[in-house]
Amino acid sequence: MNPHAFDFGDVDNDKDNEFVIGNLKGELSVFKGISSANDGQPYVTCSGLGTITCVAVGDIKNSGKNSIVCINAEGQCHIFDLLSSNESAPTTHDENIPTSSKKSNDAQTPAMRPLIIEGPKVIEQPTLTLSVPVNCNRILIADIDDDGINEIILARTDRVLQVFNFQIPSPPIDSTASIKASLIEEQPYLEEKKKWYFDGQITSLSTAKDPTTSSSLLIIGQPGGHFIIIEKNDKEISSPTQVSGDQSGEEFTEVSTEIVKGTKFKNGKCVDVLALITMDGKFTLYDLQNSSMSHHELQGTHKLFGMASIDLCINDESLDKKILNDSEKSTKKYNNVFVVCAWNGCTYVIDHDFNVVKFEFEGRVCAFAAGQYAITPGHNVNCFLYVDFEDQITVYYNLRINTKPVTNFMEIMRDQFDKVRCFLIKMFFDCKLLIIWKYDSLMNY
Repeated sequence: MNPHAFDFGDVDNDKDNEFVIGNLKGELSVFKGISSANDGQPYVTCSGLGTITCVAVGDIKNSGKNSIVCINAEGQCHIFDLLSSNESAPTTHDENIPTSSKKSNDAQTPAMRPLIIEGPKVIEQPTLTLSVPVNCNRILIADIDDDGINEIILARTDRVLQVFNFQIPSPPIDSTASIKASLIEEQPYLEEKKKWYFDGQITSLSTAKDPTTSSSLLIIGQPGGHFIIIEKNDKEISSPTQVSGDQSGEEFTEVSTEIVKGTKFKNGKCVDVLALITMDGKFTLYDLQNSSMSHHELQGTHKLFGMASIDLCINDESLDKKILNDSEKSTKKYNNVFVVCAWNGCTYVIDHDFNVVKFEFEGRVCAFAAGQYAITPGHNVNCFLYVDFEDQITVYYNLRINTKPVTNFMEIMRDQFDKVRCFLIKMFFDCKLLIIWKYDSLMNY
């Protein structure tokens, strides 16, 4: 599978986060909760979706409800609208989604609906299929220009970044047009909004807020620890953050860079901070407020490939709301931590002061995710999720990690040695002065 063909999100809009994952065989699976009843089986499955390269969950239609967006390498965008278990099955007269199964170059909307069986729900075809550029390997659903409308941002392997809007054709005004429209039903489509070309491969996508203007920023990861910030007025800001080693040449400039956004409490408010990790272990924190950087290095024997940002202070959203009153919530100050995984399963939890907790997952990992997942209904908790090369998914939850700094024993002893050394030196000079004084006294006597 592609290591980025997965996402956490509320796919059926019941306020519980699910986990969505796709593979190169064209199989998409949605996992919901953990119980002995499902025995690790997916909640929803669909196959025949092509070579899936990236998956996202978000409000792509700007309707207030999330959808699953699945992109394949062949240039198809599959959209799934799932219903929660409390909702009834959809009727064939959907207001926004036509039911025609006629295929075209622009879109495909099947008449088939989810087929409910014992065990996983099998969806024969997606709700809607649209055309997108081929060879997309990254996807992001976000409002990047502060117009109140979510865009779909697609990164391609040919170093092109495109932004699309989901459009539904307006109904005809005059009666003649309405008669024609009844004969030929219009299809939703993706309208290209913006397009950029880059010198290096697009290795990651993220968003952040400008700490001064609070406007949206689009962050594009580039090889070798570089990244580019695009403001909402399309102004590009290149950041010279080449942190991947001191060598010269193309060897290190092609090292992949993962970038995620975190939050840090600073000067009485929470501000966005960017974290970058390269495959060779260079970790960088970039402060958007003062454009400062701090560089660190993770010691490891395997390449790093996955990073996420989570808040370990809130392990359960529902429990946190019950425990804290309003005054405590307003004064609760915390920073995100960053979670990085290597191919051999070594996982690093890093805070803003570069205090590191290392966890070793037993097995080789082809995909890693960290985020909020509803283990039981009504409880979204922090989870680490590992996908190994044997198609097994392992979920770690009830995470209890002490984010307070741990002092090294040698550092404590080094401080003690310094104090003892200063004390001995002082004692030596005091004794020497005492001996000289006694000698002078005897000579005078």
